[in-house]
Amino acid sequence: LLFFLILIIGFLSSDFICSQFAKPFFKRKRPFLTRKNIYYYSRNNFQFLKKPIKKQCVFSFPSGHATLSGYTSSFLSFEFPKASPLWITFALIVGWSRIYLGHHYPLDIIGGYILGLFCAIIFYKIYIYINKKLYEK
Repeated sequence: LLFFLILIIGFLSSDFICSQFAKPFFKRKRPFLTRKNIYYYSRNNFQFLKKPIKKQCVFSFPSGHATLSGYTSSFLSFEFPKASPLWITFALIVGWSRIYLGHHYPLDIIGGYILGLFCAIIFYKIYIYINKKLYEK
């Protein structure tokens, strides 16, 4: 129960850090707002954009999806190392999909993975600390 509680608290915290602090700090625009001749997926269809679209949206760096998949796969890999290829594959597929759909640059994904890994390390250490304290008694 403690494992899943810390996993979820860390997941929510990672999302909050990414969306409320990192994205507003870096203010990097999404590819479909700045690039021409790219494919973009929105509202259940692909579009080929000959020019950037004018649309109000959240910033791109770091990717929230990559942050959360990086956090989850790292946290689970720390606890279940034999299954880490599965968790890492999941995170890589999520990151690739964000680039493929035209919502992120590769650096956005890498930044998200780094932020997710950083949060996973912190929350896993918290989990280990609390777990030791509970079982010392």
